[in-house]
Amino acid sequence: MWTDLGSKGTASWKGHAVLHVLRSCDTLSTLSLSLGPTDGSSAAHLGHISNNLSIFVSFSTLASFTLESAIWLTDLALLLDGWPSLKELTLHSLRGDCSRMPPPPTTKSIQRLSIRTNTLSEQHACWLIAHQRLTHLSIALPGLPSTFFTALAHLSPTLTSLRLTNRFAAKGAPAPPTASPLLPFLVLSSVLEELQLSGDVLGPAEKLDELLAAVSKVGTVAKLWIDDGVREPLERALRKGELAQLAEVVSVGRKGPAVKSFEQAMDERGIELSRE
Repeated sequence: MWTDLGSKGTASWKGHAVLHVLRSCDTLSTLSLSLGPTDGSSAAHLGHISNNLSIFVSFSTLASFTLESAIWLTDLALLLDGWPSLKELTLHSLRGDCSRMPPPPTTKSIQRLSIRTNTLSEQHACWLIAHQRLTHLSIALPGLPSTFFTALAHLSPTLTSLRLTNRFAAKGAPAPPTASPLLPFLVLSSVLEELQLSGDVLGPAEKLDELLAAVSKVGTVAKLWIDDGVREPLERALRKGELAQLAEVVSVGRKGPAVKSFEQAMDERGIELSRE
């Protein structure tokens, strides 16, 4: 177990020693913790937060929290109520498998939210974003719930970076929608700078040109993460002079063959191309 204790430096601690140290940190602004398995498979490690909520919730000055392990959504809700100044939240694993919904959080200051893996329901995912004014969002969704994308549209005035994936995509999920669920958000957005275009959020392949045209109309998108299937329509968009602000493209997922014409289109526009 390790912790970044801000002005106290970075140190390694074992057992309950870290809890003793944390009790003395009443003015923390940044806290990073690793408490064991990141997948939440160990109830004991999940209990590190659950059993010591009174310590963690007391950090009223906390502005940034990173947890390299799992946490229950119900515990997170209690913590947020004690962190009125929190602006950045990064979680490796968020367990949402509970029947009750937490009440709306009193903390509504989060700007950057990143959740790598989760077991959230549609309602839980909406709860996370509905009460914040996010500028950066990265999350894997439970399918493509329409209520989430409705809530997402309300973030269009502030959201500058958006990375969405569908965690059910490889598990026999329903067919992709007839149009990208991102479109209502893109129509309203005027500040978006970074966007992931991959997986089911793309909608049907035959409408990718329409989706990229909507991205182009935002007028501020400088970075894209894309599936290999986006390369051809993206090349067409670039050769038509669309996406004027685009400066960087990152290919994600399965490594496909290089396409010379696509790379040439990148070079002609001076766009950096890399693979993740």
